[in-house]
Amino acid sequence: GNSFFELPHIVLNVENPLGKTVTIDATPTDCVMDIRQFLLETPESCYFTCYQLQMAGDTKVINDFAELSEYPELKQEGKSNHLKMVPGFYDERSARTHVRRLREIIVKPPVHITQKMNPYVSESGSETTTKKGKKGAKSKGTSEEL
Repeated sequence: GNSFFELPHIVLNVENPLGKTVTIDATPTDCVMDIRQFLLETPESCYFTCYQLQMAGDTKVINDFAELSEYPELKQEGKSNHLKMVPGFYDERSARTHVRRLREIIVKPPVHITQKMNPYVSESGSETTTKKGKKGAKSKGTSEEL
């Protein structure tokens, strides 16, 4: 049953301008800015900086400073909601933000991108799956183990 502290889940399938989808588990108290921050840290969407979020099939722009609860049309409890990242027009300020973001990505890529070099993580199709390592297994060939 639901305890006092549990919030209903809102599943968001956010489609980037290239058609790739990112699934986000959210709660009604999450702010749209939290969703945007998550998208900035996700490989499929990290390089999109100038966009508006819209519900699929709707031209109404979702307010970045609103809580998800302010959108009663969002279905809760495991039913998915389809959102789109609709590209915006760049002005001087948003262009500077975009260049700064690309520089950040080059210096420190999102964690999922760097995991591709990890032998315990493999990619199959568009999903990333994690393999479990053997307990107590030692890495071979490191000079740090003396």
